[in-house]
Amino acid sequence: MRFQYLVTPLILFASALGAPVELEARQSCSALHLVHVAGTTEIGLGIVGTPLAAALASSDITTKSITYDTSAEYVVTVAAGAAITTGYLATQAAACPNQRFILSGYSKGALVLHCECCRLEIMTISQAPSSHDSHKLP
Repeated sequence: MRFQYLVTPLILFASALGAPVELEARQSCSALHLVHVAGTTEIGLGIVGTPLAAALASSDITTKSITYDTSAEYVVTVAAGAAITTGYLATQAAACPNQRFILSGYSKGALVLHCECCRLEIMTISQAPSSHDSHKLP
């Protein structure tokens, strides 16, 4: 019984220590922010985003990989990926209003960006190169 009285406060204390902390409040905004959307079955920055991030590596450039369902389904998952990307960009633009974005997508990720760019109201797109976007017109 005494063990229970000791364990319960320890568990509550440990869970309070593990509570999420708002990172945005502690981070400064970079001048440029690379946002990459990976291709089918890729995770993280994938085959295109990894070397791109390495080539752009600088103290004033940050990188974000959009996490979405990269399975080989191209209707629901693309729309969901576009919504996730739009939400992320809106949040990031609000947190860092002077930050500029580099949007990158490979294969299915390029399709996600293609769909997402049609919704963008938070920024002006000066150039939008994509790789292997089957919906991009020549």
